[in-house]
Amino acid sequence: MSGSRIVRWLPLCIVVLVGVLSIRLIGPSVPDEIYLLTGPEKSAFHEDGQRYKEYLEGRGVRVNLIETGGSLDNLRALAARDRTQAGFVEAGVETSLGSDESAEGLISLGSLYVEPLWLFVRSDPPIQGLEDLRGLRVVLGLEGSVAAGIAREVLDMSGVADDVTSDPFASLTVRAAADAIIAGDVDAVFTVGAPESEVLQSLLRSDTLKPVSFRRSAAYERRLPYLAAITLPEGTIDLGLNIPDTDLQQLAASVNLVTDEDLPPALVDLLLDAGAAIHGGRTLYTDHGAFPSPSHISLPLSEAAAEYYRSGPSPLRRVLPFRLATIVDRFLGFAAAVGGAALAVFGVLPRLLGMPFQISANGYWRRLERLEKQHAGGEEQDLMLAELDEILRESAELKVPLNLKPAYLELRQEMHDMRDRLVE
Repeated sequence: MSGSRIVRWLPLCIVVLVGVLSIRLIGPSVPDEIYLLTGPEKSAFHEDGQRYKEYLEGRGVRVNLIETGGSLDNLRALAARDRTQAGFVEAGVETSLGSDESAEGLISLGSLYVEPLWLFVRSDPPIQGLEDLRGLRVVLGLEGSVAAGIAREVLDMSGVADDVTSDPFASLTVRAAADAIIAGDVDAVFTVGAPESEVLQSLLRSDTLKPVSFRRSAAYERRLPYLAAITLPEGTIDLGLNIPDTDLQQLAASVNLVTDEDLPPALVDLLLDAGAAIHGGRTLYTDHGAFPSPSHISLPLSEAAAEYYRSGPSPLRRVLPFRLATIVDRFLGFAAAVGGAALAVFGVLPRLLGMPFQISANGYWRRLERLEKQHAGGEEQDLMLAELDEILRESAELKVPLNLKPAYLELRQEMHDMRDRLVE
């Protein structure tokens, strides 16, 4: 292939190459199905899964709900990374993984809502804070549960972890622990859950039990960023009975939507759209629009999710069906990449191709400038004419790009003008 044909086809080849690479970088389209790891039947995670299934399938993505034991099971299944899947996982649960297990490669799409940590004690003797638990019998929660994990963390930070008795009660459920407190067999119980739940309602309305306020909740949040410091205002549960009877400072575990780092960005957006529709309302603890959120996570935040939080959902999805909006978004990304490449190629390439001519032309201009000085100095005319004729012959053989023809003609005109001056 001749040099001119190579020059002609090179820009097109570069643009096509950039187009192919941009398609690869933009990523695959939305999968037709996803596996969503929830929790035990009738659990909050399982109910959330049903709502996500309805939302996603309304946008053309089939959802297979997988019942699991909860956060830790979900994290382990996600780590296997053997299919397109996501799962509900309480932040910080990865600390419960075994030494031979890893959450590497897993990312968070953000927190969806918070689950308050509660500490219930008997109404007497008075317990004002965690430091008052020294020497008492405390139910931390079922072994491996989020409640038990957070309780150990905060007790350890408060310097009382070694001064409470908890091992004999590791198998007690919240209901059994509450009964044990009332019976006088234990002194305190930690649990995690929404105040609207049946169990929490019974504990909050008990004449025998009272919730303890974490008066340094902000400090715990600073030390454990995946926890949220929240406040339940006085009377929120029941204004008539004034439950709770004071503002209750609490810590909360955040529930994250976790997946692996290869999840297509369009599916990340769809899951976050679902999160906003399902969890974005006002609650006893948060204002409208507080969730989903990039805060209170313990795994790395997805890059696609970070962009979603910065820029919001694509405006196209407000007017087009999801899949069509995704296709248009991908096309616009491709067009921008190719357009940028084309501007760069067709802007820079002519300059590169014109460099040999520019170098030669600059040399001829220097020689002409030297002849001008010699002519002004009265040097021998025949020698100057001979050099000028040589310059004219050499420059006539230059290969000149089309965009540099005006500069070439200007150079040639200057040569002829000089010759006319020399022979006058």
